[in-house]
Amino acid sequence: VLDPGYNVALPINYHIVEFPVIKQQYVMVKDANEGQHAEDDSVKVNSQEGQAFTVDASIEYAIASKADVPDIYAKYAMSWDDIVEKYYRSKFRSTLVNCFASIPLNEGITGDGRRKVEKMAADLLNQSMADDHIVIHTVLIRGIYAPESISNSIASKTQAENDLVKSRTVAQKLVVEAEAEAQAMLIRAKATADSNHMVSGSLTDNLVRMKWIETVNPKIQLVVPHD
Repeated sequence: VLDPGYNVALPINYHIVEFPVIKQQYVMVKDANEGQHAEDDSVKVNSQEGQAFTVDASIEYAIASKADVPDIYAKYAMSWDDIVEKYYRSKFRSTLVNCFASIPLNEGITGDGRRKVEKMAADLLNQSMADDHIVIHTVLIRGIYAPESISNSIASKTQAENDLVKSRTVAQKLVVEAEAEAQAMLIRAKATADSNHMVSGSLTDNLVRMKWIETVNPKIQLVVPHD
């Protein structure tokens, strides 16, 4: 293993094979102007229900240490680019396929589902590529392309769920208002009963007669002697 910079290599007995020890990125996207392949290189996946769609993805990875390079070269005996294309590319794609196949469609095409797939794929790749001394830094799901029928179905389901939540909220509000009104009616009824009880308890024959006189002739003057 040679250090960076100038090194002497005899042209007859040696040839130099370069392996990058900095972080690499493998891009698999629909856009033909980006990524390692000049065509649609998005990954075809299926949901848990078997629904097919495609995803854009990128993998950030690196060789763990330059001291591991001889083991990698001894295992494959080819250039780094050839190793990536013939062996690592298929691992990247198959891992994404397996991860998306383990979750439902409506979860796989949402933000939370993407994060779940990214973490799952990174963990699985780190396990499967540990023997090659490859460290997976990040797996990024950059885009999801679902057929129009699936998108419309998901949109309809989401709208139905939102409508259900809204109707439940309205129903709960009506229940709360009805309970509050019933409680208020009980309070008013109790107050009226208490008031009637107090009034009936304070009535005397003289007081009833006075009220009757006032009703018959409101202008009457009542004179009460001192004694």
